[in-house]
Amino acid sequence: MFYTVRELLNDKYLLKKVGLKKGIKGKTCIVQGFGNVATWFSKFFHDAGGIVKGVVDYNGSVWKESGLDINALIAWQEKTGSPKGFPGATTYDDDRVLYRKCDVHAPSAMEQ
Repeated sequence: MFYTVRELLNDKYLLKKVGLKKGIKGKTCIVQGFGNVATWFSKFFHDAGGIVKGVVDYNGSVWKESGLDINALIAWQEKTGSPKGFPGATTYDDDRVLYRKCDVHAPSAMEQ
């Protein structure tokens, strides 16, 4: 999934249609789900200079306007079983974060 987004964010024709500039660096993202696909996508996106502002899973959502520390969030998820309650982020009991403005929406939740 990361490589697809990376290629899309380097395609001048597509970027012109959506009004974005080339590359991942500085682009914002909201991730739906935080399992295997979403955690790896988030890590790669973050490591490439992207900003993951929000994560939504079945328990609720977390948000940080300046961007989440993805490595710390992954460690928190491994410890607690959910991104919910991540220190330094605002936690919600619903999916409201999913509807905020961002450059990239990464739908990577499980089916159903």
